[in-house]
Amino acid sequence: MTDGEQITERLKELLKARHMSRYRLSQLTGISQSSLCYLFQKKNVPGLVTLRKICDALGITLAQFFCEEEYVYLSWEQKQWLDILSSLPEEERRLLWAYAAGLLGRAEMEYGNPSKKAGEGN
Repeated sequence: MTDGEQITERLKELLKARHMSRYRLSQLTGISQSSLCYLFQKKNVPGLVTLRKICDALGITLAQFFCEEEYVYLSWEQKQWLDILSSLPEEERRLLWAYAAGLLGRAEMEYGNPSKKAGEGN
């Protein structure tokens, strides 16, 4: 499979996962429907600027586009929570974790223990 075919197949996967049509992609990116048609027919390989517009519309980075492993999509709100969490000192993160575990009724959730993830029971 050529690079262009791989890009097209990846783009199809991402659109399907987001239930996004090619028409909507065209609206979000400003890329004409005819240009997208050529891309999907594998007659054209998108340049970096075009690919960046596509990634922006899909809410991913270029690195995520080319990543072979599954990645986690975060909403804007989730990103904000992670930014807040990252900015807190260690002790405040522990307190916030304990508070959240209490709200959820999950006293078994241990901060920093990967074997007991959020949502897992005993």
